Amino acid sequence: MPDVPVIAAGLFSYQFGGSERVGVDLALEFKRRGYQVVCFAFHDSDGPMRVELERAGIRCLDLNTEKFHGALRHALFFWKFWRMLRKERVRALHVHHHGAMILCGIPARLAGITRVVMTEHGLQALLERADARRLTVRYCRYASDITVVEPGQLEYFHKVLGFPLEKLHCIPNGVRVPTRTSALVERKRREFGLGPHMFAFFYVGRLNEVKDLGTLLDAFAALAADGSSANA
Repeated sequence: MPDVPVIAAGLFSYQFGGSERVGVDLALEFKRRGYQVVCFAFHDSDGPMRVELERAGIRCLDLNTEKFHGALRHALFFWKFWRMLRKERVRALHVHHHGAMILCGIPARLAGITRVVMTEHGLQALLERADARRLTVRYCRYASDITVVEPGQLEYFHKVLGFPLEKLHCIPNGVRVPTRTSALVERKRREFGLGPHMFAFFYVGRLNEVKDLGTLLDAFAALAADGSSANA
């Protein structure tokens, strides 16, 4: 399909993760809309997300930076990435996290890719590390657009890092919510071993300090003690 634009979707890894989920969903949507899509992961060669993509008919490449060693590792990766963009005739590139632009910004510019979108999912590294802020300012200039997932991040990129507002876009993460039916509820309760009147709290995410799970557990406990919980 030589006339159909090719979009390259770059994930952080092929493992389960928040930005990975967003990246996979976007790749699947690009394909549904008729684009050609190729995927890769900067820090992985295989994993469950690759399996899902390939089952959907999306070709996945191995561009794992961990395979490059020695003093010339960065130059070698740049060359391999540039070569991939040219070989696949990529028209647009979408990656996640500011660190991805350090790896792909220069080769994408040299390959003549004019549509390079970087989606940032969190500010923790930028708030804590001056070098992360410096590298973001240096390399994210190679992105044609920067998307963030909440308004505070947009303000930070504009007021602290100095990116122009016309380059920034706030697009909150979407969540696919299935239609609630009694059959679905019953099936899910069986899967988790829950009785028909047992209330359960669920958390989906990383077990990481930045997620502040202590506060979440306190909130769950307060709701249970209040007795206001209803059947799920």
